[in-house]
Amino acid sequence: MTSTTSFTDAEWDAFCTLIEEGWPGEFDAPARTAWRVLLAPLTPAQCGAALSRLNAEGRTFRPNPGEFIVAAWQDPPAPSPLQALAMLYGGSKSAMHARDPIRRAYELHPMLGSFVRIYGVARLRRQELDDPQWGERNRRALEDIWSQHVDAERAREMQRRLGRSGEEEPRRLDAAAALLPARA
Repeated sequence: MTSTTSFTDAEWDAFCTLIEEGWPGEFDAPARTAWRVLLAPLTPAQCGAALSRLNAEGRTFRPNPGEFIVAAWQDPPAPSPLQALAMLYGGSKSAMHARDPIRRAYELHPMLGSFVRIYGVARLRRQELDDPQWGERNRRALEDIWSQHVDAERAREMQRRLGRSGEEEPRRLDAAAALLPARA
């Protein structure tokens, strides 16, 4: 078969085996061909991520190719506040211990990178999270700031997907214009 995706034939066969074994029902040759054409815009890595996401949802039945594409294009979920703190401060591979903390944070997770860029490297380095008197309070405050950042980034992403800058007012529905035929 001529490859219509970035999969090699061996990779595609392995991928189809995972699909067939992951959900009940036969995944026959016509289904494999249709899926290969429909998943053409995706890379093998995107397909693997989608497979993991959909499998983790505990679905009983095989998703359709459209659901698969949506799962492949979803951004990775944002780390929890505890995970974010661990990625920022947790050891020699963490963002704040790197030579370039912003770049390292983006490597760990795009949301973490934007947080470090917006909040500021110097400000994050001044946080006294191990202080016996104020460390726990500072940690909770930073967790709250992280949660607010995640919510704001999600809102910005939604605005971007809707094609709005976020500064303009929401549009009101003109019911009459929607119901009446357009004039020539």
